Amino acid sequence: TALFRWVEISYGLFTAFAVVGGLLVALALICAVTAAVRLRRPTPQYPSLSSRLRVAIASPVVRDPIADGIDPTAIPLAPSSTSSSPMAGLTNALGRVDVPVGVAVVALLLGVAALRRRRRSA
Repeated sequence: TALFRWVEISYGLFTAFAVVGGLLVALALICAVTAAVRLRRPTPQYPSLSSRLRVAIASPVVRDPIADGIDPTAIPLAPSSTSSSPMAGLTNALGRVDVPVGVAVVALLLGVAALRRRRRSA
């Protein structure tokens, strides 16, 4: 916009259109040439999936818990659930209730529908 305005003030309206149009055409040509060059580039050759799987299966997995920063004697155990309430299976370690996403979405949609019905009737 600044270029158009400067050229318009200095040289006139049609010259400004020509300069900005020529600049946009030049940018379009540069983008087209770049795209054509990238399309002609050969695709990188990766090892086949079966070859990678063979290597992954054949390689030994050695895990050192001390090197991983895990103290094997300090692994916390899961808390036992002794509560017989119906929500006992849905609570997490922090005591909050885990609600599946689908149930939350259905509850939200039912609430919105109830509010719309209440507004319409009032």
